[in-house]
Amino acid sequence: MTKQTQSPRKPARGQTGPKSSQGKIASSRNATKTGLHVSGWIDSSEESEYQELFNNLCVEYNAQNTTLLLQIERMATTMVKMRRLQKIEAALFQKARGLAKIRALERQSIPSVASQHTEHALMIAQLSAIPDMDRFATLQRYQTSLDRQLSKIIGEIRILTLNTHEPNPKIIDS
Repeated sequence: MTKQTQSPRKPARGQTGPKSSQGKIASSRNATKTGLHVSGWIDSSEESEYQELFNNLCVEYNAQNTTLLLQIERMATTMVKMRRLQKIEAALFQKARGLAKIRALERQSIPSVASQHTEHALMIAQLSAIPDMDRFATLQRYQTSLDRQLSKIIGEIRILTLNTHEPNPKIIDS
């Protein structure tokens, strides 16, 4: 047998997901752990933000045909997701600052390492706090993907709106 034909484990047959009801419930929330890949809206505030943005873009682009409406829908969805990312990023920094403050207060309770300037030590700890870099890197990759998607949508909308504003060419009979 060659190394290529040897398999360290047998291939999965049939269902490989969770079997218990608790496992199934936990598994059903996998896509919403970070809030990045949620289908639909996280809350009514985000939904109303989308609806307002969609309506404003429809007016801005004078959307009259289905193709343009679909592109505007994609644009509004992408923009709301970008705002969601900004909120998640801010929350990661806030969490890191909160943890840094707790650690700094713990250090202040140890006389041998305590600073004489407690407020100054707390401020420095919070300002130097760094969020979980794995999550932060994931956010950055997703942000890049959304940026590209938005640029592509804007380009497609430009093409659609240019085509609708150009006068129809006249056919000249000879």
